[in-house]
Amino acid sequence: MAKVERAEFRNTTTGYVGAVRLDNCGEARGVTVAPGESVWLGQEEQELTANAPRRPESNPSLPQPFEQRGPITGEVIEEGERAPLELVTEARPTPTSMPGAGCPAERQLRARRGDRHPGRRRRRRGWLIRSTSA
Repeated sequence: MAKVERAEFRNTTTGYVGAVRLDNCGEARGVTVAPGESVWLGQEEQELTANAPRRPESNPSLPQPFEQRGPITGEVIEEGERAPLELVTEARPTPTSMPGAGCPAERQLRARRGDRHPGRRRRRRGWLIRSTSA
């Protein structure tokens, strides 16, 4: 089975956007992408997503006019054109760039020491010894 190259697309709208993913059997399944979330799509899935809407102007890959309003005042904060599903071009975070990750040997060493969460204080159990001398 050939490996499918996938690209990450992020929902840039304040609403939900639909996308089409292929399941393990090759059947097309609709998925919902929440605001600010992302979805990984292969080339065929990108084409299916672009062709899924009934109206061509609803294609989530093409720029569409938008207007973002302030929640309290209702004033227009931002307006323009952008695609609801935009290709993510920034680098993906790797486990070593995430805080407290480290290599497997370092994680095992921390686990043996009982320091599972670096930077967090560990609660110690013990008896409270009071001085009885007055």
